Amino acid sequence: MYVGAIGSSPGGGNALQRYDHRTGQLRLITTWPEYMGGYGSEDHKYRFAWTYPIVISPHDANTLYIGGNMVFRSVDEGQSWQPISPDLTRADPETLKPTGGPVNRDSIGAEVYATVFALIESPHEAGVLWAGSDDGLLHLSRNGGERWQHIDTLDLPEWTLISCIEPSPFEKGTVYLACTRYKNDDYRPYLYKTSDYGASWQRIDSGIAEHDFTRVIRADPARRGLLYAGTETGLYVSFDDGQQWQRFQLNLPVSPIHDLVLKDGDLIAGTHGRSIWVLDDLSPLQQMSDQVTSGAAWLFKPRTTVRPLTGIDWSSTNPGKQYINAVGGQFIVSKTPENAVERHFLDAGQNPPKGAMITYFLNDAPEQPLKLSIADASAQSSATLVAVPSRSRARSRRAN
Repeated sequence: MYVGAIGSSPGGGNALQRYDHRTGQLRLITTWPEYMGGYGSEDHKYRFAWTYPIVISPHDANTLYIGGNMVFRSVDEGQSWQPISPDLTRADPETLKPTGGPVNRDSIGAEVYATVFALIESPHEAGVLWAGSDDGLLHLSRNGGERWQHIDTLDLPEWTLISCIEPSPFEKGTVYLACTRYKNDDYRPYLYKTSDYGASWQRIDSGIAEHDFTRVIRADPARRGLLYAGTETGLYVSFDDGQQWQRFQLNLPVSPIHDLVLKDGDLIAGTHGRSIWVLDDLSPLQQMSDQVTSGAAWLFKPRTTVRPLTGIDWSSTNPGKQYINAVGGQFIVSKTPENAVERHFLDAGQNPPKGAMITYFLNDAPEQPLKLSIADASAQSSATLVAVPSRSRARSRRAN
């Protein structure tokens, strides 16, 4: 595991650490072994932002990239580093002065400007690297960093922070950008797409509120054109590759969405100050279409589910890793009519019920509860369920 530890360990501006869970060893693997001390952008060999990008190559787990004012690569888990780019920022001397001036030099010295803020390697092509800076520059390398091309075809106002670069799961020349300009008193959303390695760009933020600036964009790996965007106030979704967006807040609190991750068919949202939230089972969104919404009713295909074991109190016989409890989560215990043990957390969200989740869409509320019959391969009914319509909701996980 690799973590940037600016503010909690010494070393060269980025203070990168390598943690081996098997041995419990934590080792500093910074690019330059220089104590930060009183920090200013002009004082050190390299510049690193507080939350700089750390990228493990999707093609080789032994290749690690990080972004400072240039891009670095390691092939030996941080034991040694090689810069593989020139300075990819404007490096304007006026922006490299100590943050806050001489009075606040030591107290807020970790805030550094003119750095690579977003960095990816294409999942389709090894050595194809995209790097976006916090002062408005975008670069592309298609040969592992041997040569970098400044992408000047992007109609982006000066000093725009390139917050996120997202590769298309389906097309090797396609990436999406999320950008912000709120530090320039411009709160508009800025989302872009290219399908030709940056030769041309399309603005794709129609439908997002004019004052709701964008921090992150992610593409669904299971459905082409399904996109998610995190803004300063919440979440948006697009079903047509960004041509039109709609609010997708559900029960999320109004808060900045700093990052989004799609993992095993779920959507994970990292907020600023309101914990981590998980929307379980994206398969209904992945199947959504005009045919679904124009009809009276639609039954979605459930995702693959593992049959759960019931009747065993795992909390007393084999509790395993209780991550929520580890950070202070409190719960009460009850039993179902089948004598299965259930935990009800008082200060955290609940996991989804075990077993298959059956999701349906209704254009109008039914007058009577619905009955769903489940049959086996021989068309023999094996179960009948009474369904009470409810809204989809996200759940939260406590995060300290």
